[in-house]
Amino acid sequence: MLSLTSDLAKKERRKKMNNTNFQMKAFPNDIYSVSSELWMRRNVPGGAIMQSWIVKGTQYVMVIDSPVPEIDGFRRFIELKFKLPIIYVNTHGHIDHIGCNGQFEQVYMAKEDWLLAAGGGIAPATEETALKLLSYELLDIKNGMKFDLGGRIIEAYELPGHTKGSVVFYDSVSGVLFSGDAVARRVLYGMSQWVPLMEYLDSLKQIETLNIKKIYSMHDDFALPADMPQRIIDHITKYLRNTKDRWKSPVDGKWFRRIHFLENEEDMNFFDFVIPEEKWEEYLDE
Repeated sequence: MLSLTSDLAKKERRKKMNNTNFQMKAFPNDIYSVSSELWMRRNVPGGAIMQSWIVKGTQYVMVIDSPVPEIDGFRRFIELKFKLPIIYVNTHGHIDHIGCNGQFEQVYMAKEDWLLAAGGGIAPATEETALKLLSYELLDIKNGMKFDLGGRIIEAYELPGHTKGSVVFYDSVSGVLFSGDAVARRVLYGMSQWVPLMEYLDSLKQIETLNIKKIYSMHDDFALPADMPQRIIDHITKYLRNTKDRWKSPVDGKWFRRIHFLENEEDMNFFDFVIPEEKWEEYLDE
């Protein structure tokens, strides 16, 4: 009886996914976001929406990330809307960014996060043989790599910290930085793999040299200001050493130290930064 009930629940869930409508929002310079009723808020500090970003060129469209749960027809929806070949990229390998990876033959992702993706996007797989079980081919992203969409070039830059293989994508046509979870009003630092915090701060300083006009993250539903990298640097350097605020991960029960400003995430000045408590203690010794 339990198995039958479980099977029926799975069928109903699959039916709901198949019937889900996607919502596409247009932004200036042929930039679009795609969301769904199933990609709602998650149990993270401050909550979070989930969305994919799309950049349209004359020859290709670039699709940046896809949330979880996987929704059948995501790729087909984009193909019907744009009628152009798709270049599909991941900002990193976490589960809420690779949800629809299986709908694509090839996926660009920094190699440092391949095992994370092979482990289901929660914890890295322990053996490289797990990569062979993926239904798609992973292609490495190198720092400074360029993607020609026709009429516009998208550049990839390494920004490790949230994960070891986190990257951001810069569009010089619009001046937009697509930042995944690496630059946002909520940064969950070192959630899967560890990168020394000072490396992250140095990478943020390098990103600031780009002519950024606005920033679109995965989990913010409005554009972030161009100075967001500097805001993150300032918050960390000013408040992290003395914070007494703690947060317990709902995923694995691990404790984090936290910088937290405001409760209303609709406020632009809302900010959340968490770091594993044992790593916070290492940071104090740096």
